[in-house]
Amino acid sequence: MTARNAYNKNDLIIESDSLADLITKSKNQLLKFGNKSTSQRGQTWSLNNILLVWRKPEIDETRFNFWSQKDDLWYQKNFVGKKGENKPENLALKGELLFPYKYAHRSRFYDSGLGYGLAVIRAYSKVGKNFNLILKKRTDFEGWLSEMGKFVHLQTIMSVLLWWGKDGFEFWSKNEKFLEEFIKRSRIDTLDKVVNEVSETSLTRRAIIPSFMYTGDYLLRPMMGVPPYQNFQLLPTESNEPLSSLHWHRSLDTSGGAQLDFNHDYSWLVYACKKTRRPMGSITILAGNLHLYSAREDGKSEGVLENDSIEKRLCMWTDGYESGKGLPGELLKNENYSKNADRVFTKLKYA
Repeated sequence: MTARNAYNKNDLIIESDSLADLITKSKNQLLKFGNKSTSQRGQTWSLNNILLVWRKPEIDETRFNFWSQKDDLWYQKNFVGKKGENKPENLALKGELLFPYKYAHRSRFYDSGLGYGLAVIRAYSKVGKNFNLILKKRTDFEGWLSEMGKFVHLQTIMSVLLWWGKDGFEFWSKNEKFLEEFIKRSRIDTLDKVVNEVSETSLTRRAIIPSFMYTGDYLLRPMMGVPPYQNFQLLPTESNEPLSSLHWHRSLDTSGGAQLDFNHDYSWLVYACKKTRRPMGSITILAGNLHLYSAREDGKSEGVLENDSIEKRLCMWTDGYESGKGLPGELLKNENYSKNADRVFTKLKYA
C-alpha cells in the first residue's frame, strides 16, 4: 500500500492477491484515516480517491468471504447477468423485487432508457386510467403513481415522465409497437462490444463501457437512483499477455458491497478472457468515495447489517421494494419522492 500524494492522506493505492485481505486492508485504512460522521446507518468512515487492486483473482479462494457463494451468485444473476428476466421493459409480478436500475439494464441491455419508457407505457395500459383525468388533481396523480409503482419502480416512472413530458408520453403510448421495434434496432450489449474490440485490436484504448447514467437520472431533483458502478474498461495489453480490467465506482461500500462489485468485474473479466482466449490479469476499482458503516464507535462490528439478507441489503442500497405490498404509496411520503412527484405533476399539467 503506497501513498500517491504526500499532501493528501486520502490518495491511496491498496493492493492484495486476496479479495478478503484487500477488503480488510481497506477497512483498516478507513478506520485509521477516514473522515468520521454519524449517519442513519450508524458510524460512517469515508475516504476519497482510493485505488483498490485485486492482483490475482484467478487463483483466489476468498471471493465469498462476506456473502456466501449462493448469495453472491444470486446477485450476479439477478442484478448483473444477461437473461430475459433482466430486460428493463419487463413489468414486475406480485412479490417480485423492483429496483430503479439494474446493472444489466445499463450494460447488457443498453438502450439509453427506452426500455424503461416501454415499461412505463405497458404499466399505463395495465392500470387503465385516462392520462388527462389523473392530471386534474395532485391526489389523483399520486394515486396513479402508486398503482403504476406495482409494476415499475417509482423512480423509473417519474424519470421517464420528466424525460418525455406529456406530449412525448401520449405519443409513445399510442405507438407502443413502434417503440418496441425502435428498441430492437438500437439496443446494444456493451460488454460484448468491448470484448469484440479487444479481440480485434489487443492494444485498443477504446474497450470501455459507457456510463451507467441515463438522461432520466439527471432530471430527478433531488437526484435519486444514480448507479454507483460506472465505466468498466478492459485495459490494453499485447494479445499474449493477461487481460486486466478497471472500473470507476462513485461510492464503494466495504460493508458487503465491495465483494459484490469485485465479483461483478470477475464475472465480466472471465467472460472476456474466455472470448479472447487470454489469461486473466488483475481487477482494479477506482473508488471516488470508499466508506464503512458500523454500529460501534470503534468500527469493529457492522451491527445489524451482518444479519441482512442479500435481497434486503440490495433494497436498502437502491431503494428497491417488493411489488404488491403497498410500498409505492409509503415512498411517496418521503421528502425526496414527494418533491419529485410535485415536479412531475407540475410539468405534465402546466408545461
